[in-house]
Amino acid sequence: MKPFLSFHLILFISLSESVFAQPRNIDSLRLLLQATGQDSNRVNLLISISTSQSFSDREDMFSSANEALALAKKINFDNGQVRALSIISFYYEHSLGNMAMTLNALLEAKKIYEKQGNEGKVASMNNRIGRAYFEQGDTNEAQTFFAQSYAIWRKLEYKPGLSLVCENLGDVAKANQNWSLALEHYQRSLLYAKEMDDIPTRPIRMSGALRAIGSVYIHRQEYSLALKYEQDALEMALKSGNSIMQIRAYNTMSELYLSQNQPKLALQMADNGYKLLLTKVESKIDIVQSYKRFYNAYEALGDYKRAFNFQQLYSTLSDSLTNAANLVAMERLKSKYELEKKDNKIIQLTQQQVLAASKRNTLIIAFVGVMSIILLLFNRHRIIIGKRLALKKQLLDVYILTLKEKSDAFEKIQIELDAIKLSQPEVDVHLFKLNEILKANILTDDDWQNFKRAFEDIYPGFFVKLRDLYPSITTAELRIASLIKLNLSSKEMGAMLAISSDSVKTARYRLKRRLNLPENESIEEFINKLSISKSRTVEIE
Repeated sequence: MKPFLSFHLILFISLSESVFAQPRNIDSLRLLLQATGQDSNRVNLLISISTSQSFSDREDMFSSANEALALAKKINFDNGQVRALSIISFYYEHSLGNMAMTLNALLEAKKIYEKQGNEGKVASMNNRIGRAYFEQGDTNEAQTFFAQSYAIWRKLEYKPGLSLVCENLGDVAKANQNWSLALEHYQRSLLYAKEMDDIPTRPIRMSGALRAIGSVYIHRQEYSLALKYEQDALEMALKSGNSIMQIRAYNTMSELYLSQNQPKLALQMADNGYKLLLTKVESKIDIVQSYKRFYNAYEALGDYKRAFNFQQLYSTLSDSLTNAANLVAMERLKSKYELEKKDNKIIQLTQQQVLAASKRNTLIIAFVGVMSIILLLFNRHRIIIGKRLALKKQLLDVYILTLKEKSDAFEKIQIELDAIKLSQPEVDVHLFKLNEILKANILTDDDWQNFKRAFEDIYPGFFVKLRDLYPSITTAELRIASLIKLNLSSKEMGAMLAISSDSVKTARYRLKRRLNLPENESIEEFINKLSISKSRTVEIE
């Protein structure tokens, strides 16, 4: 998934960056604070101090916003509360990646705007709440909130909001693999952006829509069209001066170049975005996407060590941002918010019959909510297990590839040595010794130990079971059995073991005899049906 900020948050960052470019005298603001009483002026000063902190001082920013929120609540200053909550939600979303706390702040702000009857701000909160659910992979809940935002903004004819929410609806369609619908939403987003008045956010909205359209053409492999849209998106992002949009434009350009088999350019674009992340806006949501771009680029370049390192960073951070605990907490917060709304209506109506019906409905909602949470936890656990297994399988593939490459290199050298022997018989003895040295270094003990560990991660207890059933089985036969389990061809086995295809056939025949298999049963069938024990491990030389 590709995360996007809400219009409200993008505007906040854009304005903040321009403020940070001209550092304000925070000491002066703090001096004014000392002379200010416990009133709305103090709240406004605290918010000014908070927004004046650089992005490297987010803890101070968060502390000042919290102080402002506490005082605003105490004196019932609603406008101060929502401004402080906006900063707090930004902190939780981007500094911590904690979507549950982000949602808590957004729901609190939404309640105030609903009380004020401010439809535009309610739509903005709905859009950001939808984005929080989208980041957690809950596209159904996200679409519900996006649709509510769209309805309000369409009624108000608010073009910036319509452009943003259409892009978000496109993201939902793309996540659900409905690429045609996604393109329709993105094109509508671009149209609304073009119709916006000449305001600072227009290039931001155009950059987002152009980049999103380009991503669809990347998927369709229409690379010339994709390149045009992505270049325009980057140009608009640079024009806007918004670091977030520039970072995401570079990341999408990286994806495009990788799709065109240009890994060096893909790596360069990923690096451009990552440098901005570290110096401008340290957003965990965008960092995880940068890790993914680095991982894909290094893998395409054949630098498997760096690819593996970035894959680990990506998986760890991605799992921390989209964990089951976040989803559970978000569902609880949403349920609490909805229940509070219902309770307020009950108080206003003051009818006993309505109260009883509401309690009954609450029990039903709670039961459905608990069942939904259990399903979400089970689903998330299954996804995490699948990711870990895929990573282990990838590591095993790397070891297999390494052994094959070493064996291929040996085979080429062997051909050259044979040619030298034919042309210069007198050096035959020396070449024989050299040949033996090469063989000894093709398949080292370390190679096989690494292979064995990776293999047992995927098929735990495989070697143990064979040893238990056939105590006299040899190490060489165990190796052949493991390669058969991986469904490798005789040629591939020969390449890994540095032996000929005929030698592989002989080894397979001996293994079949060792296993006492009848003529009509294949080794592959037997090994694939083998029941595996996880009770202990065995050392394979």
